[in-house]
Amino acid sequence: PDAEVLFWVDDGWYLSRQKLIATHTGQWRISRRPTNDKRVKTVPRADSKGPDQLRGLSDRALGGQDSGGSAINLAYLFGASEICLLGYDMGGHHWHSNYRLETTGMLYGQFMRHINAMAPALTAKGVSVWNCSPSSQLTCFPYRPLADFL
Repeated sequence: PDAEVLFWVDDGWYLSRQKLIATHTGQWRISRRPTNDKRVKTVPRADSKGPDQLRGLSDRALGGQDSGGSAINLAYLFGASEICLLGYDMGGHHWHSNYRLETTGMLYGQFMRHINAMAPALTAKGVSVWNCSPSSQLTCFPYRPLADFL
């Protein structure tokens, strides 16, 4: 509840955790979809672009196909110059039980295509992104142990 930013994409997560969300004391509650909670700021998903219809890095919306990709874009919008990724293994199971889609290898492949499209734009803007998940299939950002940042 003490995090400065609380961000989610999945409606199932949001709807099943209303009481927990109400305890959030940080400044920002952000979703890609509108809610009835007046404290929640909606930041829409970026439009798909290019022949591959990818949602790359955006200066006004949230790129990425999944919440992880959108969270990277959100950190950029907040002005982060260094981003550490945790839990971006892209091969396990989704971590909460209210997820409606089965997370298959094909789905993770789609997520990674959109994140891969963000990598060069982030580098060009001077943002360093480190993947702190040692068994990650996401290889567009260099691996660095989390201990290096603690």
